[in-house]
Amino acid sequence: MTQTDMTADQSVVPDSIKKAVSFMQAGAALAVVQGVAGALSELSRPAVVVLELAICAVAAAAWLWVASASQAGRNGARVLGTVFFALSTLGIVQAVAGTLHVNALIVTVDVLSWVAGLGATVLLWQRESTQFFERRRH
Repeated sequence: MTQTDMTADQSVVPDSIKKAVSFMQAGAALAVVQGVAGALSELSRPAVVVLELAICAVAAAAWLWVASASQAGRNGARVLGTVFFALSTLGIVQAVAGTLHVNALIVTVDVLSWVAGLGATVLLWQRESTQFFERRRH
C-alpha cells in the first residue's frame, strides 16, 4: 500500500461511526428538548429556568463534541462518551425507579436520550470502529 493509499484509508469514516454520530446528534437535540421541558415546568422560578437551559446547552454541546471528535478518530472521545453513557444509565435507573422526582415528559426524553447513548456506544465499540480509531492513532 502506498503512502497515498494509507492516507486515504485513514480518512474513510466507517458506517458504524457515521451512525454513531447520528445517534449523538439526536442525543443533542433531545438534550435541548429536555432542557426546554424542564424550564417550562419551572416558569415560576426564574433561576431554575436559567439553570435548566444552561444544563441543556452544556449537555447538547457535550453530545456534539463527542460526535465530532469520534468522527475525527479521537479514541479518547469514544471513551468519554462511554463514561457519559454509564452516568446516564445510573440516572435512568434512578428516574425509572422513581427516586428522582421528574415529570413524565422529562423521563420519556431521558429514556430516549439513553437509547441514543446506547446506540452510539455500541456502534463506537464495533470492530470497524475500533480499527478506524487504531488507524487514526498512527
